[in-house]
Amino acid sequence: MAFLVSMATTPYPGEFECGDLAAHWCSNHSHIFCMIDGLGHGAGAAQAARQALGCLTNQLSKPLEEAFLRCNEILQASRGVAVGIAMASPDGQRLVYAGVGNTRAMVAHADGSIERLSSNNGILGAGYQPLACATVRFAPGDTLLMFTDGLPEMLDFGAAAPRLFTQPAHYIRHVLHQWRSERDDAGLLICHYEADRVL
Repeated sequence: MAFLVSMATTPYPGEFECGDLAAHWCSNHSHIFCMIDGLGHGAGAAQAARQALGCLTNQLSKPLEEAFLRCNEILQASRGVAVGIAMASPDGQRLVYAGVGNTRAMVAHADGSIERLSSNNGILGAGYQPLACATVRFAPGDTLLMFTDGLPEMLDFGAAAPRLFTQPAHYIRHVLHQWRSERDDAGLLICHYEADRVL
């Protein structure tokens, strides 16, 4: 599998700490992508997000249901976080996604269709509805996007998006500059599954 991955976060205007965090791990031949949004913004949100990231890093070998439960327990003394996690299967053809709270995720398929992935209501640290995992096709040419509510839920990618997805670092800078809210932190992760090249 050849993944082009880039991620970036930006704090609430005028603040130095960001409550949004993104991560990418490789574990047991799977690629795991994560977007975290600490409730609110500022130091308290950043602390909760870092705590969640540390907990999830220690749960990579566990099923998603167990990882979310453990994180919910550990974060009970914090202000809480929203989390989305996507796992690319070792065979490189499927993506499993689960989320709690208002992080967003979608797969932009190579054929131009967009598949939006749903999260459960709740906040890690304060409880959530029973976790529902979704499995979707994830093939060469497809792109995973995960982002927080510092960006509009219905991002308008435009006709140039398929080409820009192959340059995720450049596209992230464009999106954060063009679309980020001035009332919250913002975070975006893009993973483009690179199509096989014809030599």
